Amino acid sequence: MAWHGSVTLGRSSADSAEPSRSAPQVGAPGVGGDLLRVPGALTFLPVQFCSIFNELPTSFSVYRVTQEIDFCYGHRLLNYSGRCRSLHGHNGRAVVAMQGAALDDKGMLVDFSEIKRQLSTWIDTHLDHRMILCERDPLLPILQKLEEPVFVIAENPTAENIARLIYARAQQLGFPVLEVALWETPRACAVYRGE
Repeated sequence: MAWHGSVTLGRSSADSAEPSRSAPQVGAPGVGGDLLRVPGALTFLPVQFCSIFNELPTSFSVYRVTQEIDFCYGHRLLNYSGRCRSLHGHNGRAVVAMQGAALDDKGMLVDFSEIKRQLSTWIDTHLDHRMILCERDPLLPILQKLEEPVFVIAENPTAENIARLIYARAQQLGFPVLEVALWETPRACAVYRGE
């Protein structure tokens, strides 16, 4: 099968700030044939496969904002034979990514101050400087009796499950959350992305 040319998808730096709504155009000859260029684009495909692009919009808008929230927490893992079976702590960082196609009347996807006011405050109140323990942890009643600050979850408090916990809370608060990455250390993180 011969390559007769290409179609572009995405955005190139040569495009103007205001994407053109014009139809794809044949440009200068390229390797193996003419280049079919769709305004606001980057990636190339063979021209013979491009008839579907006449039906598609020529640009797509997706906005993403990310907020980093630092907090300190302790935990231990059940059914685990390594060092993390013992109580220990982390200086964690939750990196919360939110995504959407439309901006509000202020030109924002999400106001960073709202993330701080709602989600960061929830993390500070419920997770920061607390032991995050599984509801089946035999140490839980002892720590509760000593009135130590604990946050109880149904699952083993792995980085994956804590990332999912923060994701669920952001979703409950109405944020358009895409994913949460929980950095347990500067070199180790777990990411939870909703379905």
